[in-house]
Formats: sequence, C-alpha cells, structure tokens
Amino acid sequence: MVDISKVKLRDIPCTKSLILVCLMLALFVWMSMNTNLPVGVIGVPKGGIDDLALNYKNQKIAVASARGGTILPHFWTPFHDYIKRVQGCEDCPQLHKWEPYFKAYHTHLSRFRGKSITMVEVGVQSGGSAMMWKSYFGPGLRYYGIDINPQAQQFQSDWATIFIGDQADPAFWDSLRGKLPKEVDFFLDDGGHTMEQQKVTFQKAFPLVKLNGVYACEDLSTSYSPFFGGEHLEAGALSGPKGSFIELAKQMIDWMNCYFAGGNVMNKWQGECSSEFHKGIMGTNGFLDSAYSLHFYSQILLIEKAQVLSPVPLKGGGYKFGYGGPDTFWDGKLYKTPSLSTKPLPL
Repeated sequence: MVDISKVKLRDIPCTKSLILVCLMLALFVWMSMNTNLPVGVIGVPKGGIDDLALNYKNQKIAVASARGGTILPHFWTPFHDYIKRVQGCEDCPQLHKWEPYFKAYHTHLSRFRGKSITMVEVGVQSGGSAMMWKSYFGPGLRYYGIDINPQAQQFQSDWATIFIGDQADPAFWDSLRGKLPKEVDFFLDDGGHTMEQQKVTFQKAFPLVKLNGVYACEDLSTSYSPFFGGEHLEAGALSGPKGSFIELAKQMIDWMNCYFAGGNVMNKWQGECSSEFHKGIMGTNGFLDSAYSLHFYSQILLIEKAQVLSPVPLKGGGYKFGYGGPDTFWDGKLYKTPSLSTKPLPL
C-alpha cells in the first residue's frame, strides 16, 4: 500500500489519456497535505456523524465531520498506542470505547501500571477490552471477566478467568463468593447498561473494591434511553431521569455530604449521618465509609475509594474578625505579622 502522505505531485506520471485521472489524484494528494484530516480520512462520513480518527504523527484526535476536518488538542494515552497497534487487524478481538474514557482512565489508573493488579470487568463481549487492559497494566494483571454470553469463555487464559451469568441477578453475584477475590483494585461495569443491571452491580460489587481502588461505570448515556430502562431528560430539567443510574449517581453527592444534610454547616458538626442515609444502596454497600471522591466525565463515573472519616473542623492561629455583611465597617486595626521560627514545627 502506498503512503499517500509521501507522494509528491511531480511524481505522478500523467499522459493526455489519463489527464482526468491525474487531476483527481493530484487533488487527493493536495487535500491530504493541506487539510487537518489525517491520511485516509478525507471528506465527511456517511450521514454527517462525527467520526473519530487517530492522527498518530501528532498524537491528537482528528474529527472529520459536517463542520469540516479539525485537529483537537488531546490527552494522548497508552490506550491510543494500543488502538494504533490493532487498527486494521481483522483477527484481533474488537474493542469499542468512547474517546472521553481514555483520559479519565489514565488519570485514575496509571498508578497501577507495571504492578500486580486485580481487575473485574462486567462485559467481556468480543474480548477486545480485556486485551487492552492487559496491554495497559502489563504482565501483573489478573483479570476476571463477567458476561452473559457463553461465547466469552473462549478468552479464558492463564491471566484471565471468565464467568458467565446475568449481572442483574443478585443470586448470580452471591454464587461468585469464593470464586472472585475478596478484594480487587479496579472494578469496571461495561455490561448490559440497563438501569437494573447497573444498580444491582453497584450494590453487589462496590464492596469488592479495596481501599485505594477504583469503581467505574461506563456508558451512563443509557440513563436517558427508555430502551435501557431510563427516560428522556427534558431540556432544562434540573432532576432526572427518574429511576436511572445517573440519578443514583447524583444522590451519591448527598450521601457524601450527609453529615451536613440537617443544616449544620461551616464549623458546626453534628457527628453522624442520620439513619435515613443508612438505607438503600449507598447506605448498605459500604459507600458511606469508603467513597472518597466521585469523578464524572462524559458518560462515565469513577469512584475513588479510601477510608472516609467523619468531618472534623481544623483551626489554626488566633487573629480573626467576623464575617462581613452589608453594614460591616473597618475599625482601623491592622494585622501584625508574627515572628515565626524558621525551624520546622515538631510533629
């Protein structure tokens, strides 16, 4: 195959009988050299829908769309390197991911690369994702895959264990006790994406993730689809879609701030969350004690786990004045810089 990016106009042999063909070829070469589209992405995809194509030379993402070809600066990750290797490989297991995921994954999971890591993924499907994670984490990966399709068993290997079952069935998760590790570093829900499946999986699998681990749920866009049990979100709506995993994820913010839900704010502390926060999914699966931070990206949520302590106000120094208001005035007193020791404070 000829690399069209290396073809020069003067190298095209033209005769009178081939003049039209030569003109078309010359135009193609000129477009390849003078547009922001990567080689092989010329024009607009069918239907005018955005088509992401990797520009490996510049390590950026090229978007060919009805708006014309543009190069968007982007966060290049090892995931892109893997895709570069398997693109065009018809025998390689297929991988299907949305572009915003890779930056999010690299941000939260790079600390596990090159180390011994245990991962559980719901949604093995064609096996491409498992291969990608093996490439990303390295030889220390121990992979456990879950899928409802028995064909996924073919990806069983010395580093991968595959279980077949329905993630929406609590009894299936109970049957995995003793088969899955007691604790995992990374859990990824990329399964069937229905509301019931995502909720049951979060209820049952979140406790499996160890402290300093990560729980992730992909393809949250299904929360807006009735086909998956979600519902359309009306433009400008401030709540909803009702009963969806997205709505559950929004409630997680309230659970993380449950200590102050009674109105005790600023430096006042009520001690414990009310009994209402110890009910439901987040109240019974360890979320209150270990959900350290929530990270929302387009279509994906990642939860970093760590020991969560009851919030305690910390203060230092003695100079202060009250909070200001419309009638506040300055009394003329000046702050004096204290003479602090240059020696480090004792621990």
